Amino acid sequence: HFAAFGIVFSIIASTTLCHAYNLIDGLNGLSSGIFIIAMANIAFMTWTDDGDAIAVSASFLVFATVGFWVVNFVTGRIFLGDGGAYFFGHAVAWMSILTAVNHPTVSPWALLLNTIIPVTDTLMAILRRYQNRKNFASADREHLHHILYAVIGHTAKERLSQHWQNGVASCLMLLLAGLLSLAAWALQYSSSKSSIACIIAMVLIVAVVHIGKSVARS
Repeated sequence: HFAAFGIVFSIIASTTLCHAYNLIDGLNGLSSGIFIIAMANIAFMTWTDDGDAIAVSASFLVFATVGFWVVNFVTGRIFLGDGGAYFFGHAVAWMSILTAVNHPTVSPWALLLNTIIPVTDTLMAILRRYQNRKNFASADREHLHHILYAVIGHTAKERLSQHWQNGVASCLMLLLAGLLSLAAWALQYSSSKSSIACIIAMVLIVAVVHIGKSVARS
């Protein structure tokens, strides 16, 4: 029974994160930046003196992505595409699953907290489209990064170009992702604390979206 549950959960986790990293690929360097942060944290969580295979693999993925992130963030001239975003989500999902299996002292809740922004944003998109009776595959501009971009554009007015607005919104998202990953690392051995942190993070993200909508429309 547990094996069957594990297989189903792994499939759901992998497919969900694939779409989640694709949905947040809306600003320069955002999806790849969150991927780098999540993978770096997994490397730190699993690192051992004898060179854990998960930590080494995660480190390789970080360094392989940094070059792309720099060009994408600074110029916006190269793009992940669906394939790249799906790969990022798939990699985070399976590296997290492998970490939970091979490092049982690391809480699965901490691994969820490590990539909570894409997960929460996707859950909000599903709920939003269900409430609006729209196709789940339909696009909108109510994701967290869209809201932050709109708020920056509203407050900055003509002081910042669209390119700079894009960069500032992406940096704010990456800052939040970094802080949440830091919390995941600090709470990795406590399921109770990391689960509470997940709930707080999700509430915070929902609050930011709703407050941001009000500011952008004012």
